Amino acid sequence: MSESEEFIFNNDYCGRTKRFREETNMSAADMADLLDIPADRYRKYENRSPMPVYLIAKFCRIVGCDLEHLILGKPRDRMKPVLIARKTGTDDVGIQERVDALSQKGQQVARAVAGTSAAKSGTHRRKDIRGN
Repeated sequence: MSESEEFIFNNDYCGRTKRFREETNMSAADMADLLDIPADRYRKYENRSPMPVYLIAKFCRIVGCDLEHLILGKPRDRMKPVLIARKTGTDDVGIQERVDALSQKGQQVARAVAGTSAAKSGTHRRKDIRGN
């Protein structure tokens, strides 16, 4: 990727990050709180540096965007954002509880999928024809 291609990619990616956050009517400081990072660092992700991988999934759950759409700009059907039209005085604890609940639900699904995958791959011991 040439320097100009990298600049264009980063600029577009940062722009989508900002747009998705604004669509939920949150301030940059609010998003930073939900991502558990300093506000000035989050603002950097909207203006000049792409958001790091470890924050992307949580950000996508909060704003309701698809990972591929955020990173590559390929539109897909939008999911329902966790936070819609945040108003002044909204209970921050309730919002964080919703984000945490979504995170736990995702972990449960991952464990269930892993269990199903293990069963299909034959990692469980099978009896041979003789019953041994």
